[in-house]
Amino acid sequence: MKFFCATPCFNAEKYIEETMLSVLTQKSLHSNEHSLFYVIQDGESSDKTIAIAKNIAQKYTHRDNIEVKIISEKDTGMYDALSKAFCLNKGSEAFSYINAGDLYSQNAFEIVADIFTTQSVHFLTGLQTIYNEKGHTISSFLPFDIKKSLLLQGFYGSVLPHIQQESTFWSQDLQTRIDLSKLKEFKYAGDFFLWHSFIQHKPLFIVSAWLGGFKIHNNQMSDVFKQDYENEILSISDKKNISGKAFAYWIKLLSLLPQKIQKKFCKRRLEFDHSNQTYSGPDLKGSNA
Repeated sequence: MKFFCATPCFNAEKYIEETMLSVLTQKSLHSNEHSLFYVIQDGESSDKTIAIAKNIAQKYTHRDNIEVKIISEKDTGMYDALSKAFCLNKGSEAFSYINAGDLYSQNAFEIVADIFTTQSVHFLTGLQTIYNEKGHTISSFLPFDIKKSLLLQGFYGSVLPHIQQESTFWSQDLQTRIDLSKLKEFKYAGDFFLWHSFIQHKPLFIVSAWLGGFKIHNNQMSDVFKQDYENEILSISDKKNISGKAFAYWIKLLSLLPQKIQKKFCKRRLEFDHSNQTYSGPDLKGSNA
């Protein structure tokens, strides 16, 4: 399977190396099982971001299954940079993006490829994982079943937890459905725009595995511009209604139950089947409720 990954960045000299290494040292790339086209889309950084990125890239681009493209040019923000990176796609089959500072697990690509090639899954997320500045895992939980109606109304990120972008992957079919001209207009909630676009076509499955995580550090855009992020979500999402709000709080209540009970309510949760050595779940027919 060919993976496409992008890292939009600006003045990220403190974080770019560890993020790139988490992408480039994937176990399935090292074993040549899969290939990667990786784009660093930089907004004309004034620090050492590009020098560091080039130094890391040259250590891996001698491999036949890895191509790294580093671009530094002006943009209007992260999602303008991401839309530019997406335009460079060369026939990839699995897609993701990860910001400087955030990290993938070394098995992420292997898990995603296993599920995408053996199951009817196009849209996938995993454990929601948080790192501290030292890269230590300090929090992790398995999301409850993601409901289409609640995502469309913007309840994820308000009543319910955000969908963690660093743990989310999607197929080529969904990639073609992105309106890149609209994506680049967002300043804060471009991730929600993607999920909102995808869920209208394919359900979001959740795998009980660590794929990636978000690193907490000072002065993050998600903290400084929290209200702006929420305002952009409101501009995209369907109008909330009373039944939707009641449903959201019901799901929140269910998510507090023990995992064994939660599983009875989760239609799209995948777990590792030790007998078959693969990931599987109860509803792989693509129900998009």
